[in-house]
Amino acid sequence: MEGSMTGWHVTSNDIKSWTETNKRRAEETLPLLVKKLILASCEPKEINFSSGDAIAIGGWDGTIDVAEATQFIPAGKSGWEIGTNKNVKGKADDDYSKRSKKPDPFKLDETTFVFVTSRLWTKRDGWVRSKSSNNEWKDVKGINAETLENWLETCPAVHRWFATLLDKRLDSTKDVEQAWNEYENQTKVNITSDFLLHNREKESKAIDEIVTKQLGSHLIKSESKIEAYGFILASFLDSDIAKCRCLIIKDQESWDCITSRKQSLILVPLGFTPSGKGTAVSNGHTVISAIDEKDIRADKADICLSHQSRLDRQEGFKKLGFNDEEIQSLYDDTKGYLEPLLRHPLLKPVDFEPPDWPNKFKSEVLFAVLFASEWCDENKYDKEALEILSGLPYSEFNQIIIKLSKENDTPIRLVGKVWQVISKVDYWLLIAPKIAVPYFKCLGKTISIVLADLDPSYDLPSNERYMAPIKGAVPKYSDLLKIGLSDSLALLTAHSDELSPQLGGYKPSDDIRIWVRDLFGTNKELKFWYSLGSCMQLVAEAAPEEFISAVEAATSNKNPYLLGLFEEKGSAILGGDCDHLNLLCSLEQLSWKKQYFAKVSLCLARLVEIDPGGRWANRPSSSLVDIYLGWINNTSISHEQRVQVLDKVLISQYPEVTWKLMLSLLIKNSGVTTGISKPKYQDWSKDIERSATTHDYNNYVDSIENLLFSKIDYGKCSRLCDLIDNLNSYTETHQQELISKLLGQTVDLISDKDRDRILNQLRITLSCHRERPDSEYPYSTELLDQLEEVYHHFNYADTVKANVFLFNDDYPRFIHPVSQEEHDDLVQDSRIKIIETLYQEGGNSALEKLILASPCPDIVGYSIYKSSVSTDVLSKALKWLSEDDKYVICSKKYFSVLAHENMNSAVDILKGNPSWGEDKKSQFLLCFPVNKETLALVDELDQAGKSLYWTQLHRYFLADKDIDLVAIIAARFLEHEMPLAALDAISHMFHNSGASLLDGNLVESILIKIAIDPKGLNSHSIQSHQYKILNAIGLIQNCSGIKVENIRQIEWLYLPIFRFRKVQPCYLFKYVAENPVFFAQLVIWIYKRNDNVEELSQEKQKQRTETAMKLLDTLSILPGVVGEDINKDILNSWVDEARAIFEESGLVDIGDSKIGTYLAGSQVGNDGIWPHESVRDVLERIKNKQIEYGIICGKINARGVTCRGQYAGGSQEKELACRYKEDAEKIDCIFPNTAGVLRSIAEKYEKQAVIHDQSVEIGY
Repeated sequence: MEGSMTGWHVTSNDIKSWTETNKRRAEETLPLLVKKLILASCEPKEINFSSGDAIAIGGWDGTIDVAEATQFIPAGKSGWEIGTNKNVKGKADDDYSKRSKKPDPFKLDETTFVFVTSRLWTKRDGWVRSKSSNNEWKDVKGINAETLENWLETCPAVHRWFATLLDKRLDSTKDVEQAWNEYENQTKVNITSDFLLHNREKESKAIDEIVTKQLGSHLIKSESKIEAYGFILASFLDSDIAKCRCLIIKDQESWDCITSRKQSLILVPLGFTPSGKGTAVSNGHTVISAIDEKDIRADKADICLSHQSRLDRQEGFKKLGFNDEEIQSLYDDTKGYLEPLLRHPLLKPVDFEPPDWPNKFKSEVLFAVLFASEWCDENKYDKEALEILSGLPYSEFNQIIIKLSKENDTPIRLVGKVWQVISKVDYWLLIAPKIAVPYFKCLGKTISIVLADLDPSYDLPSNERYMAPIKGAVPKYSDLLKIGLSDSLALLTAHSDELSPQLGGYKPSDDIRIWVRDLFGTNKELKFWYSLGSCMQLVAEAAPEEFISAVEAATSNKNPYLLGLFEEKGSAILGGDCDHLNLLCSLEQLSWKKQYFAKVSLCLARLVEIDPGGRWANRPSSSLVDIYLGWINNTSISHEQRVQVLDKVLISQYPEVTWKLMLSLLIKNSGVTTGISKPKYQDWSKDIERSATTHDYNNYVDSIENLLFSKIDYGKCSRLCDLIDNLNSYTETHQQELISKLLGQTVDLISDKDRDRILNQLRITLSCHRERPDSEYPYSTELLDQLEEVYHHFNYADTVKANVFLFNDDYPRFIHPVSQEEHDDLVQDSRIKIIETLYQEGGNSALEKLILASPCPDIVGYSIYKSSVSTDVLSKALKWLSEDDKYVICSKKYFSVLAHENMNSAVDILKGNPSWGEDKKSQFLLCFPVNKETLALVDELDQAGKSLYWTQLHRYFLADKDIDLVAIIAARFLEHEMPLAALDAISHMFHNSGASLLDGNLVESILIKIAIDPKGLNSHSIQSHQYKILNAIGLIQNCSGIKVENIRQIEWLYLPIFRFRKVQPCYLFKYVAENPVFFAQLVIWIYKRNDNVEELSQEKQKQRTETAMKLLDTLSILPGVVGEDINKDILNSWVDEARAIFEESGLVDIGDSKIGTYLAGSQVGNDGIWPHESVRDVLERIKNKQIEYGIICGKINARGVTCRGQYAGGSQEKELACRYKEDAEKIDCIFPNTAGVLRSIAEKYEKQAVIHDQSVEIGY
């Protein structure tokens, strides 16, 4: 034992000297030393010791309660006083006297008084005898420096810790805190215990139990020894017992010395595999070893630390203090592996020991792996590419990388069928010194082949591209390999030129530029740009000049082929990808560098010019604005330099684009930004102060404003409108300049279209700012008055032109707005006033001029009727009824208001014109309210007139929801071949208490007419009425007067629209549940018979097959269901009868499978486990693999589409698998066959979980 402590054995004189030279530290630390010694020697029931600053608090220095005494600790309760005073006896006497008078919380005769000093105290024994003779305490003990020396010898872990405090060193052993300090300081950004223990509560609890029991030898396994070791240390940091009893041992000699003595230590070997573990355990020690997955003992590990999911690791990174961008980078660069993480630049490594695999494998293989980065082991073209890169047959190359993957701190891993470099930057730094020119030549050849591979999904219709893998329309080379190679180009451009001296002056970046230039030069077609996909950004970073030149060439002529990337591609859900996103991101990342900023600006401006627009928010205009923003710096160039590019470069070539860009940069328009893309390897965006100072930003906006006003073409109406709209962004000088220029315009020389735009913009501006004077950027009263002067200057003298804006929409704006409550009255009064003024000025001709000028002639018609000239215009309005377009719209509104307000007058007009043709009568009646009186008048028309009325009646309002009236309207629509209109009519009652009174037979007729005689209908019109159709079906399902077979027929006809709806084809469901013959018939309709009996081919067989399939897919009621229970006898009888029919029909296997799928819809049983006991009984009785297969597939497929977080992986599937396994365990003995089904479901979910986890790891 002494040999093991050579160099760090603490003597009593060491303790005495430490006390004398470090008195304050000794006062703070001695209680902690005593506490550690106690914990290392026994397991107290209770312990409480103060240390550090807490020693100043009153009360006992320490209290404990111990079941069994040791050499140094008394049994039972004891109170401890601790001192470092030179006058030991005086301190001991004072503490003894004080505690004898006030022993709380102890009783004297039940407690041992212990005094501890770090001095030699040679007269200790006499003091103890003297105090013991008083018989006040149960016992009295004294501990001096010599006792502490002896005690330390029995507690090596504490001894090692204390020796370090006394500056005694021995590298072969460390206590927990010393070892952790060494571990966490491998990097300047320290690894924390929270990081290593994150989401490992179960494993932490397991190691706590090992520490508590302190028996045997234990293995902690992780994917790397260093992580397993870190986990052990992190777990021990919060355990007083572990910290006081654990030693980390680094060599066999120290191991032998420490384990030879019978003690109760926790020993962790580090850097070697000790012999004599059995001896250590037999002497009472606990051995905990860190191993990795390659260790031959891996399958015997007590605790297994699995590779953490991306989400867990990223949450751990967050605990280290990294931001979201850094967290993303850390995981992408390391895949969560600890060794490359400890070497990552973001953690600022202090020192590390590189792995030895770079010197054990051929350089050509190592660089082939680096350049490829990721590839699919099952893709033959990927394999061919690796053969070019490595110069080896793939079979030989594969054997080498398999060995490489089994190395310690391996740089590569196999995820499913994908080989993947774990940490590319780390890998590069480790092998860069071995680089050679021939490796680049192999890379260049591979690049020219792989990146030129075109994606055949481009040739598919846009709405089918999401199905490209199913249709086999995939590129030859995997996206993984393409992205890996492109990534290597970017990496090498950024970091390989510095190795030029060892390459004989060869600069890899020169060749990379040539490769990229040749790629774009030989592939001048849109399909190539589309095929580049996510590789585009990396290729752009690798060769910026060549990429910019390629963009310029692809957008140079009148019909640039690159425009195709901006065309809309289907819906966002079904394959509607934003194909131009990668192009914009590529240009954005180049704009960070001053050298490329102007060229990127020109490229984006050209793209803005040709952009057709669309639903995607990512547009060239957005990217252009983002790189020029002034309040945040998205580029390395200064604000002044940005203005220079605008003035000297952009304006001359793209004046309109630049004009809009400058407007977007004004303070009023400076919105939010999500930021722009950054280069992955180049440092162009690093060390840039992102936030601009207020001074710089204001100067920038002022410069842009000056540029705007210097480029104004006052002859362009659109620019005048733009300037008016942004008036509050300008300086007062520029505001006055603009107003002066506007007032100086000769308005008669401006077209009416441009004047209308300017007037409309002025109305909006004046209205908004006078309505909201407390807005963020308010206009002054003086400025608003000046704008009003401009408004009157531009306004027309012509009454119609000056006031048509009142009739342009339902909410016209006024230059002197009123409150919301008064607005409607003001609008109506103003409209009526204009109508009356016009009539006085020019009679009906003036009104006709207004009708033609307004885009909403119905508003004119309404206003005419409400005016005082209504009666005077009536005869003219009747003539307008026979006119076309706007006149008839105005007239219909006029008479509609008349009929609704004065029905008798409208009827009198109709009766007073008997010479009208039937068509004009029907047109006139269409203006009437839809009520019984109107319908009576319609009935007086001849058949042609009636048909015209009912076929043109589209929009109407039923105020009273009269059930009889609704029935009449629906019946009339049905008579005139308008079933959807009839459906609309009855839908007025769907949310009314009288809905149940509707004639079920009428509703039935409407539904059948829509389904079987859709004349004049199309799939779109039927689809848009699905909600109403389902409500109508729900109505007849609850109607007692309809035959059950008729309801089933209707449900069958509309089966495609039931899915995921509240209303379900419940009559069909019940029929299937009661009739196994019908179930079997459905299956027979779908599948071809295999008993040599063929069915006749019919025209509607396909439609019938599709409907049968939909019904089978949606069945939700099982045979024998009664409430929450299932009748076992009924279910078994149903299954037997169906199986007999299938056997007779030659569809045994298919039939059994479909029965199983049907049974998958079972509810849970009375014991809370799926499926119900009655279904389990079927499975146990029949024991049919096809039925079991069907129920397994049915249950899994019934889950449908799932939603999950981006990096959630297979967590959902793991939970499901766990639940099904637990359920299987519960029913194993009663329903063994069903338990097997549950386990099969669990296995399938486990496989799905692996696939989802791998997708996250690979980055799909």
